[in-house]
Amino acid sequence: MKNALLCALGLLGSPAVLAQSATTLNRPLQRELAEILQVDQRLRHRIAATYRTYGANSPQVDSLNRQILRADARNLPRVTAIIDKYGWPGKHLAGSSGSLAAFLVIQHSDLTTMQKYLPVMRQAAAQGELAKQNLALVEDRVLTFQDKPQLYGSQYRYNVTTGQPEFFPIADEAHVDERRARMGLEPLAEYAKGFGLNYKPVAK
Repeated sequence: MKNALLCALGLLGSPAVLAQSATTLNRPLQRELAEILQVDQRLRHRIAATYRTYGANSPQVDSLNRQILRADARNLPRVTAIIDKYGWPGKHLAGSSGSLAAFLVIQHSDLTTMQKYLPVMRQAAAQGELAKQNLALVEDRVLTFQDKPQLYGSQYRYNVTTGQPEFFPIADEAHVDERRARMGLEPLAEYAKGFGLNYKPVAK
């Protein structure tokens, strides 16, 4: 009854659209990707605090990084097998969290893998199956892996000398916020606050 009322008010799709969405959602795939997402993020939530507490060159940071690499190595073949079988597991197939999980695992992979699946991700973003913000992060990571300036300023690193976060080089930095806005990203200065970087926009 509630859904019928929301449909009448235009707050949900038509009953036919809702029924179609329900039938296309792959629940087992959604559950598998939810598990992958949890594994991917559990260790990474400890990164910033570990850097701040022990320093960039500490045994604790080295141990955490090795744990993350092992988890990524287990997740990657699972996700690439899903993409190879179904195409991009977008929100209509695996839900928004499923799409997020696949994106994170590909983003945390090697350059060859990212380049292989980047066209699939671009198409998924164009169709609304992958958030444009997520595509921007992969585009930037591919560029930084190639030692090229990034487009959206999404990638940062910890300076091995100071232990402080800093952005990888940004192409045409004066206009980075315009590019970020087109991808649904907040201004770079706001993004920087999230990891303790006091960024000042470059004058145009």
